[in-house]
Amino acid sequence: MGLEMSMWQMEMSKLEQLIISDKACEEFLETQFPDPDAEEDEVGRGRTAKYSVDPEDQGISMGKTWHLLHYLITGTEERGELPLALAIMIGHPVEGLGGEFCWLTPEEVKDVALALDTLSKEELRKRSNRDSMSKVDIYRCPPGLDEEGFRDVMKDFKTLKKYYSPSQEKQRLIK
Repeated sequence: MGLEMSMWQMEMSKLEQLIISDKACEEFLETQFPDPDAEEDEVGRGRTAKYSVDPEDQGISMGKTWHLLHYLITGTEERGELPLALAIMIGHPVEGLGGEFCWLTPEEVKDVALALDTLSKEELRKRSNRDSMSKVDIYRCPPGLDEEGFRDVMKDFKTLKKYYSPSQEKQRLIK
């Protein structure tokens, strides 16, 4: 299975439900990642969710490339300088969930969008070479990317950049 990363956009009122309620977060997770082994009634067929926080979109998933993408964007395997560090790994943690969920304010989302727009493909490529990547420990990634690997990661970068674009000015919830 492994660690994967997903993001959703939602109205602040819905995000606030998740921020203040562990139960709402659990229910949200169940709707986004249903247990394939659960009986249909367990996943909510025919019942109304008390904490219905369905996002307006289906979200995006960076799968297992999230850590590599964070490294290419920030130049570091952990944290990084703001606002780029907010793009994937950093945010305001939802209490009681051990940092599993983080969220960003609308202003932070705008700052991330602007910062992502300033990154060039050449900058990202420079960070993807064997010399740079051999000094860091990136989840599920060998040191250095070949041309095909770099093209694949650039697809995820473009998806992420589009997701943060100013036309998408809603809250982000990151899992």
